[in-house]
Amino acid sequence: MAPPAESIALFTPILDDGIRSVNFFNGRLLTGRDLAREQDAHRRADARLGQAIGAGIAWGLEVKRQGEARARTVGIKAGLAVNRAGQALQLASDQVVTLVARPDAAVADSTDGFGPCGVLSGGTYVAGDGLYLLTLAPTTVSEGKAPVLALDHGNVRCNTDATVEAVQLRLLRIGREMVSALRLDTNAPDPAAISRLRSGAAYACFGFPGVSDAHLHPGVEPAGSLLDAMRTRGLSDCDVPLALIFLTDRGIVFVDRWAVRRRIAADAAAPALSALVGEEMDALGEAQLAQFQEQLADVSDAAIGALRAADSFTWLPSAGFLDATGPRRLDWRTFLGPHQPAAEAPLAAGGVRDVLTAALRRDPVRVSEATRYRVYRITGSGQWLFVRESQLPRAEEVWVDGPRAGLPGVSDVQAAIEALRGRACHQLALWPGAAIHERIGALAPGSHVTLCFEAGDYTLEKPIRLGGLGHVRIHGAGPATRLLNASGELALLVDRCASVSVANLFVEMGAVAVGLDESGIGVNGALTIRNTPSVHIDAISARCGGGSRLGGAGIVISNDDTTLATVAHVIACDVAVGDNQVGIQCINTAVAIVRDNIVEATDPKSSVLRGIVIGGQSAAEVHVESNVVRAAVQGISIGISQKELREGAALQAERVVLTGNRIYVTLIRRDRSRNRFGMSLGNTISALVAGNRVHAEAEGMGDAEWEGLRLTGVYGRHLVVRDNHFDGCPIGIQFIPLELDAKRPGIWAFQTNLAEPGRGEVAEVLRMSPEVQKLTIREHNVGG
Repeated sequence: MAPPAESIALFTPILDDGIRSVNFFNGRLLTGRDLAREQDAHRRADARLGQAIGAGIAWGLEVKRQGEARARTVGIKAGLAVNRAGQALQLASDQVVTLVARPDAAVADSTDGFGPCGVLSGGTYVAGDGLYLLTLAPTTVSEGKAPVLALDHGNVRCNTDATVEAVQLRLLRIGREMVSALRLDTNAPDPAAISRLRSGAAYACFGFPGVSDAHLHPGVEPAGSLLDAMRTRGLSDCDVPLALIFLTDRGIVFVDRWAVRRRIAADAAAPALSALVGEEMDALGEAQLAQFQEQLADVSDAAIGALRAADSFTWLPSAGFLDATGPRRLDWRTFLGPHQPAAEAPLAAGGVRDVLTAALRRDPVRVSEATRYRVYRITGSGQWLFVRESQLPRAEEVWVDGPRAGLPGVSDVQAAIEALRGRACHQLALWPGAAIHERIGALAPGSHVTLCFEAGDYTLEKPIRLGGLGHVRIHGAGPATRLLNASGELALLVDRCASVSVANLFVEMGAVAVGLDESGIGVNGALTIRNTPSVHIDAISARCGGGSRLGGAGIVISNDDTTLATVAHVIACDVAVGDNQVGIQCINTAVAIVRDNIVEATDPKSSVLRGIVIGGQSAAEVHVESNVVRAAVQGISIGISQKELREGAALQAERVVLTGNRIYVTLIRRDRSRNRFGMSLGNTISALVAGNRVHAEAEGMGDAEWEGLRLTGVYGRHLVVRDNHFDGCPIGIQFIPLELDAKRPGIWAFQTNLAEPGRGEVAEVLRMSPEVQKLTIREHNVGG
């Protein structure tokens, strides 16, 4: 609207388009024109109220085909509607209408429409295929004659007694050029093609894809719908659309009410946002749902079971209902096809309204688009509800530079995720009650995997086994994630993988039985890693049951092949084992880093047979540092092979660092016959034993001897033992080298070690033969 030429002052009456009523007063001469003006003023006031309420159908006015198709007859229920001009139109009773004009009907000069309709343009029905719009429109009819005062012969011509404000039904043809522009095929040869025509025509009337385009550009007025285009082809503001009808020379093919039928809805107060908010948008969503359900209901019982959306629809609404039971049962996977989700989800009947209300505000889906739905099984009902996923930014809509990321052919985030998931690391989430063994068993050989155990108790009937995989990462939620195998074999086994990292788990096996299991190895751990080149174990809580003899451990790392150069880290673990069992054991590992761990007995009245064991036939680097071992018969044992002179040169560890450990040896009468010590170090080329403390408590041992540190084996050119503290051990250090060579240069040094006696006994800080003493540096070692 153009701005006024001049501004006006406040409180100035604005008379443009004002409603003018006749001012009645005594003595005024009234004419028929005056009374007509008064009637027109009331009509205009009512029309403005109607326009404020909004156009649409208040109730009734349902249109259905009546009788056979060839009859071209529809039934219309009584009802009330408001047109865009604000007029209320009422059909007082049900009507049956034949969609062919009467030969004697007076019609205006037009190629569209049929029947008399006052000043509205109309036309006659033309046989042949075509889409038509059935509308309800106002009309006026003169009725009766009124007596007149015949002073003026001109009055006789105007003596109509009443003017009846009535309604009429009009049929407007949708031009062929409009149908062609919308790419609608009115020569549909089969039911599926006709169904697609119906779906496409309905969404053309809804205004899609113009409305969805406007949603992507807020403030931009959407392109017009098919109904908007008909405003220039005979559809006036006085018409209320009732149904979209497809007619051929064989009769009525379909009647689609909800393609054009709308409930009364007011215009948006902000026109620029009318495509985003307002009653009209809500009414549009409801109409799409109703149109889909009505079109679905028109599918025959014989065809409904195998119905596929891709065959029979061009568009799908943002939400819809499918029968889950009964003779018209629809399989949602078959129907949705590529739009289907991975699985259905339950939905309480009371939650349907909230889910449906939110979904109806989303755009419909073109069948050719790659858009997924969510499917709900409504509890206590025989229906599924499918809804379009939220239209918040979706992965499919976020651009990715695929070539730059090394993903040729990938252009969006969703495609990138799928490409990476298909060729890179799998992440497999597990939870209590999940089919753990089946899910792990489905992993492809050689695949990389991250196993995430959620918090909870996992009671296992058999161990979890992972074998033949690539890089494996296993983690949980700390002690809150408990893997328990009460059978006592083991809880978690990883065998022959490229690498493994295990962190933040609680693993436990029950009481152990002596003997070999099917693996062929007698000592298994609650956590066992075999034949894997790279092993990293961090923050694990491991538990192993007891037994009369050695048969199990908390954590075991081992190799059947002594040439496999395994690098093993066991860090910050909490290990508790039953009577006569082992805490941490590493066999045939090239590099073993064992530090900051705690090993103890599960029962204060029992003892750990061996706290930490590093053994086998090969080791390049061994670091056992800052560990705590409690209630052990043998605290820490590092021994590569056993020296047997007849076999030639002994196998030796290349480098051993044994520092900062705290060991508490607990001995009772039964241990008199056992091999017992705080620490033991066998064959090694280079070794540093420093800063360790061994504390011993013994009952009923009599004069039995044991060592805080036992050194027996073949040693190389470097052996330094210093700053160790032995408390309560009869012998602090016993050194028995199995090979002596006075001519070979090297350092065997024992410095500043301390041995304190227990219970008034004498402690010997360092014991060795005179031959060995000649080759050894001994400085400030103190025994009590």
